[in-house]
Amino acid sequence: MRENFPDAKPCTIFASMTKHIIIIMLLSACAQADVIRLKNGREIEGIIQKETVSEVTIKVGPGLVTLKRSAVASLEKGGAGELETKWRAEHFLHPKYIPAGLEDTARDFQNLQTRHGEALAARAALDRIPKRHRELSDELARTEAAFRETRAQMNATDPKRHNKLYNDLVTRHNTLNNRVLDIQDQMETLAPARLEHAKTIGAFLSALTQFKLKMHKTQKSDYPEGSPEQIFFAQLRRAILPLEKDVEFSRIPYDEENRHAIITAMINGHTEGRFLLDTGATFVSLSSTMADRLGLDLSGPHETTVTLADGSRVTAKPVMLDSMQVGDARVEQVPAMVLPNSPAPGMDGLLGMSFLQEFSIHFDAANQRLILQRFRPE
Repeated sequence: MRENFPDAKPCTIFASMTKHIIIIMLLSACAQADVIRLKNGREIEGIIQKETVSEVTIKVGPGLVTLKRSAVASLEKGGAGELETKWRAEHFLHPKYIPAGLEDTARDFQNLQTRHGEALAARAALDRIPKRHRELSDELARTEAAFRETRAQMNATDPKRHNKLYNDLVTRHNTLNNRVLDIQDQMETLAPARLEHAKTIGAFLSALTQFKLKMHKTQKSDYPEGSPEQIFFAQLRRAILPLEKDVEFSRIPYDEENRHAIITAMINGHTEGRFLLDTGATFVSLSSTMADRLGLDLSGPHETTVTLADGSRVTAKPVMLDSMQVGDARVEQVPAMVLPNSPAPGMDGLLGMSFLQEFSIHFDAANQRLILQRFRPE
């Protein structure tokens, strides 16, 4: 039914009433209109809540909109129940539409959405780190080469005979040395940054798993169709799908020896090795034999001391692997340490956190599968 202003007709007519009073009675008694057409061509869908001679107040979702009567061209009546159901679905996390007893579930999902946003930012930052490491590595190699060349020129220059040239070389030597130290400092910050971003992503993955378990326990299977609870959980299941879509799963078979998981990994796209899974190891480690098989250049001067599981300390060579792949789970630019010996007979190294930090890790012991859960938004 359509009503046009100013020619609206009343539902019930009392002869003693004025035209304006008749209109107000109509709109009060029949206040189920759900479409207001404005004179500017716009339409507003809702449920009229209040009217005066000069204004119309309409409910739109969980909120109210007040319009000047002079702006309204016409009203078209519809079903309020259908609108309420639609709004309940569209605004299912609004306090007005959260069913009693499910406030914690709604709040947990909103927190999950926040963690998802944080994980997106962390993933973007994490993906920039390999490129930044390559840029710094290339600059370090160029700067160290220039440093060595300048040092050789200094050694070949007589400071007494060529004082100005020698002083210029000293200045250049010191500048290059400072730049080498600065680049090394920047490279050292990448590993902590990578770990921090990985923790943020891990927090989201853990929250997602916990929320799905809680939702499964909370929802019932016998909610009446169209009930507030049924609508709430139906919308919740739809809302969680985009979050789940960003998560990849890899199921990796493993061998077990002496209660240790043994994983086969592909290094740099061409060489396979057997690795002990060690979530307590900060870095992936390689035996010197494995490093030889990979053809890694260990001639550089950089060395570090690491502490092994038995408490002993050994000298290690830090390297950056181009890639490491376990099953279909691949990570590029993986920091690793080359150790003098194998961690165990027949092993080529340890699969440590510099690879595993990209994933949330679960074991399917019954099927001897390592489940790697990874956040990879499209």
